[in-house]
Amino acid sequence: MTLPGSFDKSQAVLRAILESPQGIVIFALDRGYRYLAFNENHARTIQLIWGESISVGMNMLDVIKRGDDREKAKQNFDRALRGESFTLHEAYGDELLERRYYEDAYNPIRDDGSVIGLTVYLTDITERRRAELELEGYRTRLEELVERRTSELKSAHEQLLHVQKLESLGVLAGGVAHDFNNLLAVILGRTELAAGAIARDSPAHAHLSLVQETALEARMLTKQLLGYSGKGKFLVQLVDLNQLIESMMQLLRASISRAVTLTFDREPEPQLVEADSTQLRQVVLNLVTNAAEAIGDQVGQVTIRTRTRDVDRGYLALTRAQPPIVPGSYVSIEVEDDGCGMEESVRGKLFDPFFTTKFAGRGLGLAAVLGIVAGHRGSIAVTSTLGEGSTFAVLLPSVGADREPPKLRSTPPAPNTERRGTVLVIDDERAVRSVTAVSLESAGHVVATAASGREGIEIYRARRGEIELVLLDLTMPDMNGEQTLRALQALDARVQVLVMTGYAEDELHEKFQPDELAGFLAKPFARDELFGAVDAALRRARRSIQDR
Repeated sequence: MTLPGSFDKSQAVLRAILESPQGIVIFALDRGYRYLAFNENHARTIQLIWGESISVGMNMLDVIKRGDDREKAKQNFDRALRGESFTLHEAYGDELLERRYYEDAYNPIRDDGSVIGLTVYLTDITERRRAELELEGYRTRLEELVERRTSELKSAHEQLLHVQKLESLGVLAGGVAHDFNNLLAVILGRTELAAGAIARDSPAHAHLSLVQETALEARMLTKQLLGYSGKGKFLVQLVDLNQLIESMMQLLRASISRAVTLTFDREPEPQLVEADSTQLRQVVLNLVTNAAEAIGDQVGQVTIRTRTRDVDRGYLALTRAQPPIVPGSYVSIEVEDDGCGMEESVRGKLFDPFFTTKFAGRGLGLAAVLGIVAGHRGSIAVTSTLGEGSTFAVLLPSVGADREPPKLRSTPPAPNTERRGTVLVIDDERAVRSVTAVSLESAGHVVATAASGREGIEIYRARRGEIELVLLDLTMPDMNGEQTLRALQALDARVQVLVMTGYAEDELHEKFQPDELAGFLAKPFARDELFGAVDAALRRARRSIQDR
């Protein structure tokens, strides 16, 4: 350590004070920034950083080589020379030296109240600072991770709420359609019974005919509801999308503005899917009219395309369906327009029930389309650019040309005049059960009725030798149609059951083997449809008896 001559008598004491702290740099300057004293730690630091050997009386500002460092040091010295005590955290070192961190304590030296110099204590806090920086890095990464996970959870929660909302509305729509089908079945049955009970020339016949036609038209409304709920396929068959769309072109052109040009870019090969053609027509009509409305009154172009495509997981990420579809071969119906396009906020709500960008909404809209597509084990992808247009791509599972149509059909054969039989009607809806029984009795059948699956099983057990056919509703409380069928089969492996349901025929293929049912009758049904289905089932039952 080096001290000025005026401090000779206390040199040993000052040396002990200056040199005792380990890792601490200490120096003192006068008002001209000249060294009054310094310890060895400071001398070594100056030598390492600037390559200078220092001595008492040397101006420290002359030692500092870099101008910005020299200016910053002068500002700090001047603060202390003005009588201010303060502490700073600063880093020292350059590209040649390890960067270290110090806590710098500046204090003025006073003599009789006047500031005659300053002292600086630099405490090495490198390890502590590095730990703090590492901790800050961990904290930053943790905050980023928490923020990302929170965002992901929020997005997942929003998607879950959206799916739950759609599922809840789907259950509601399916339930309403089921109950509405039961009401329509009663209206149709009673109307036809009333028409048969009055003279053909009665003025009431015209009124009853109108009621009957209205009830039949109302079946389309239930199909829309069932389409939204994903349970709306009543007549499942092989459909060539090329032929289906070609047959619709005249209707589609009549449904949109004349300023919009509609073209069909079809794949040359048949595009086969297993579907309900009526509901697919609804999908195409809805998408084309929406595309035309996106163009508005302007001159524009709407193009329908069909093609078969192999879909990978990357493309599936763009689609909307519950449950999600899997990669594979799909037939695509694409409806493209050059209209106004959509913002992201609009695309996110497209399939919400009753959502519309029009002044007045029209109902379920694209939500029904999504329900129909999901009911066909398909999905929809939407791409859009604001101001340039949109494309809706409907994906449906591809069917090979060698596939056979389903064996069960919802269209019954024509009625016949064979001997009537004994029929058991099992349905929890009293009005449906009653009108079905009365209609069958009017055609000469002997009818027993049961209000539940359990009651139906007991009646069949007691009258097993008489009953040739069971008409069974699938949707019943306590013991549903499938459970009832299994119990009947346990009593009699050859029991003949004609299923009645307001849901899709293809659901039966998932629950039952084709040869274990005598037929299928879609609610609501007209009397001729009932008679035809029952006659066909009785013929099957009697052939089964002959084969025993």
